Amino acid sequence: MANYPTITKAIDAAIIDAKLSLFNNLRKALLDELDEDSIEAIGSLFDKFKESNPDEFKAPKAPTKKGKKAAAAADANPDKKKRGPSAYNLFARMKMKELMEEDKELKSKEAMSKAAGMWKELSADEKQAFKDKLAADAAAAPVPEPDAE
Repeated sequence: MANYPTITKAIDAAIIDAKLSLFNNLRKALLDELDEDSIEAIGSLFDKFKESNPDEFKAPKAPTKKGKKAAAAADANPDKKKRGPSAYNLFARMKMKELMEEDKELKSKEAMSKAAGMWKELSADEKQAFKDKLAADAAAAPVPEPDAE
């Protein structure tokens, strides 16, 4: 997937470079044809234009750390296997479903909060039962075949 903010910044930088190049080429061409007073006048006009349009000549800002992390994550190994759900995820999903079936007006955020509270109240043995169920489910799951090349 393309990193659109990076592409946009690159395009903005290219546009700025093209504008500067155009002005500099125009200035060089005029230098060959004009006298010194005209050259100074054009140079000051160019400088005034740059000052009055600062956004046109600003380099784009560097991506923030969050943007860099997101870009790094996008470039990460696409073959990397995602981590499966934890025992807590299994418990929360099950309890949220039960809670929302009991109370049809219960919002998912509220159901999640209740499920989280219920998880905190479980003993270590009760939590271990969910961890064992998760391990059993993972062992029973079919192993995917490697892709043939």
